[in-house]
Amino acid sequence: MLNDRGQPLSPIDILKSSLIQEIKQDSEKRKDFITTWDKLVEACKSVEGIDIDLEDFFNMYLEYADPSSSKKRADKGLKKVFKDSKKDACEFIYDVSAFMKSYTDLLKKQDRYIYLLRYLPSRYWASILTTALYVKYPDFDALKNLLVSYYYQTWIAGGTITRIKQTSINIIKNVKSNKDIETIQELILDNIESYNTFNQYHYNLWDSYSVYPSKWLRPVLALANYFMTDEEKPHFIVMDAETQVEHILPQTPKRGSQWNADFDKEKREEWVNNIANLTLLKRKKNAKALKWGF
Repeated sequence: MLNDRGQPLSPIDILKSSLIQEIKQDSEKRKDFITTWDKLVEACKSVEGIDIDLEDFFNMYLEYADPSSSKKRADKGLKKVFKDSKKDACEFIYDVSAFMKSYTDLLKKQDRYIYLLRYLPSRYWASILTTALYVKYPDFDALKNLLVSYYYQTWIAGGTITRIKQTSINIIKNVKSNKDIETIQELILDNIESYNTFNQYHYNLWDSYSVYPSKWLRPVLALANYFMTDEEKPHFIVMDAETQVEHILPQTPKRGSQWNADFDKEKREEWVNNIANLTLLKRKKNAKALKWGF
């Protein structure tokens, strides 16, 4: 079957059709549902620089509404959530719309911690913090700080999504239940200890001769930028082709430069790709830097 765009029906198309069928006899409710759904779609483009994937968002809502069903396809899991809620289709989509409002509010925050979380390869952080905003979790700031520490340590340590998945789902459950931040911290510490994450993280970031070019490198350098600035609300650093990694001690110093006088070949090899020798520069500034003799 094809949708009205001539494409195969997605899980979200199937969910929408299923919900509309529940109110097909009530034209007013049907109209109200479609209006609310259209606003959901519009909200996907309401955050500057971010296109929210609707199916991805519904998967986030499923992780909030029924974490135990999060392994299911979105339409199947959400049909169960809808059935268990005892609400009609309009009431259900109102709840989803309110959750979307919490999500877009989260993405619009001018907050260095949120910026850092946006760079992550997984989106569990977004499910957790959107849930926290939606249920008005009192320790929101402590939670976001904790998530930056947990997810970055795991990422730098080489951890996969499998390593963080169950702990992330358990955090959502605890946030919904309004458990204190210490309880969530214990969950995270148990996960870090069971995978020896801290030692792997410490070696990869600080003890390794080369962090270049790791996928987490630019975000970690952005972290340094965010926390060195005095701005209360710093601007988001976009990780595009214009944002490049520059070596302070050059990879290949010019013959006769002071770098060669101060660093022998062995010391250069030890330092050149060390995290302490790297910084972020925009392409234009990087081009100028290449001309400097430092």
